[in-house]
Amino acid sequence: MNKGIYFGRFQPMHIAHLQKVRQILGNFENLELTIGVADWKGVPNKNNFLSGSEAVAIARLSLDEAGLYSVKACPVGLNPEKSLKETIKTVFDKEYFNYVFSGSDKTLEACRSLLDNGYNMNIVDLLDKGEGVRATDLREWMLTGEATWKNFISPRVVELISNPELNLIQRLRDLEDGEKRPWSINGEIAQYGLNPERR
Repeated sequence: MNKGIYFGRFQPMHIAHLQKVRQILGNFENLELTIGVADWKGVPNKNNFLSGSEAVAIARLSLDEAGLYSVKACPVGLNPEKSLKETIKTVFDKEYFNYVFSGSDKTLEACRSLLDNGYNMNIVDLLDKGEGVRATDLREWMLTGEATWKNFISPRVVELISNPELNLIQRLRDLEDGEKRPWSINGEIAQYGLNPERR
């Protein structure tokens, strides 16, 4: 059995992500797939408005509603004082994966750098840049009050995001703009600071 991990931010998970999951499972036989959801521990922003636990919960709901019950989802903690390379190394030290999937240049570069350290993995670029709907589009529609975003995520996730008690859309509106991927590939990124109230 091969084991693969699909790294992403999933802010939030939507139908294009699910299509990628189906594509991966269709192209790689006997693959046990895990979704590695970025759990940013620094200061949240409009691009990273969901906590890691929220993004994982949404991913699990989405996978279940799509009938992808065999696919797991877990948080990948990204701390400001650690580089992306260090974070991914920690993931591979805890569990063996022989396939890595991502559409992020930063993530792919960090994984490739681990090959020089003796890690053995097959790295697959999902080549999803600019194709179809993006989470950026969904967040923009939420910000402007357009209901279009609801067409691209599962019904149960629509209910969760629309839940007035969670107030996720208002949180998105209240947050500052910021980088999509504030973490660095190598070196320290502590300048982004920690937000102890976030988690």
